[in-house]
Amino acid sequence: MLRTVDSLLEGFRKTESETLRKYAPEIEVILEQIKILKLFGNCIFEYARSDPEFLKRYTRSLTAGCECELIRTSAHTLFLSANALYRSAKGNIRYMLESILQSTYIDINHPNSNLSTKWEILKEVENRREYRAPNLINSWKTLDHKDDLQNEYKLLSEEVHPSHIHAKEIFKEVMVEAHIPAKIERSEIQKISNSLLRLYDIFYFLVLYNFPELKKVFVKNENIQKTIGKFGFRLLHLSLSKKTNQTKR
Repeated sequence: MLRTVDSLLEGFRKTESETLRKYAPEIEVILEQIKILKLFGNCIFEYARSDPEFLKRYTRSLTAGCECELIRTSAHTLFLSANALYRSAKGNIRYMLESILQSTYIDINHPNSNLSTKWEILKEVENRREYRAPNLINSWKTLDHKDDLQNEYKLLSEEVHPSHIHAKEIFKEVMVEAHIPAKIERSEIQKISNSLLRLYDIFYFLVLYNFPELKKVFVKNENIQKTIGKFGFRLLHLSLSKKTNQTKR
């Protein structure tokens, strides 16, 4: 058993360099995608500087906490992908998906609560069945494009859901071929890349639902408009359409 552990540790030292040697462009794509968070974050920050009331609302929201956590989790996902730890990378994405939906729900239903109170609510309800994402989405009567959000949630959930097939492959690689710490696969890196984009699309779609005043800011920002077009953010595109811009919560 100790030999197996030693072999794994030695193999992991080689995995990242091997990934970058073979699939550096795919890893660079994930890095480029993470920079989307900076673009949107800077846009929100600039607007907040000009609107103290918005700043107060945003900084006491769980949504703002999710944005901070999403930055760190995305960086971790990049690291895990470079080390061929795809299951762990997908686990990060799934965690953030559920966290974003629960946090938005609490923000919207407890708009006057301070951040400490919201954290306590989240702690108490995050494992309750009624706070599972599909139930939360269905409960938002005023949400535009609810069916689209449900569909995107379903697709992303399927992409990052644990697979028994993958688990069997890992078992074989570790037990039979102990020198293989992780199997480097271009297709897995690409799946993680696509999943991150879906996650960002869902997150900022819900940001606009929670803070509709940001719609006009996003529409006027040329870089955000180019990013939405380049990466195919379907939900954001729907949210920023002329019809939806007239909708009030």
